[in-house]
Amino acid sequence: MAPATPNSIGSVTAGASAVAGSVAAGAARAAGSVASSFETAMTSALQESRSITFSGHARERLATRQFQLSEGDVQRIAEGVDRAAAKGSRESLVLLNELALIVNVPNRTVLTALDSQRLREGVVTNIDSTVFV
Repeated sequence: MAPATPNSIGSVTAGASAVAGSVAAGAARAAGSVASSFETAMTSALQESRSITFSGHARERLATRQFQLSEGDVQRIAEGVDRAAAKGSRESLVLLNELALIVNVPNRTVLTALDSQRLREGVVTNIDSTVFV
């Protein structure tokens, strides 16, 4: 092996610094990728936890009464459920245009759906709040 000269030592040091920098950059990219992946997973989990589900009975009622809910309608219902949850509600009557929904707030599940005519004819029991959306 050739004896080390000041120039060769400098180039070895510079080469080692370049490798270390490259490794650090790769680690930062990997950490960023993991952080990005984690952020994506958390965002997805939060959206899922905030989503509204419809029981089979509610889906059947919506279909027989020919109600079509848009994505915006479902978002408004979810926001109404958020407001009810913030007040500690457990079973809520959510009123959306000509539609009334009974929602189990902790489970974020629509239990049944009534049109305005059926709502006027009946009595709604076992609710602890009403939300207008």
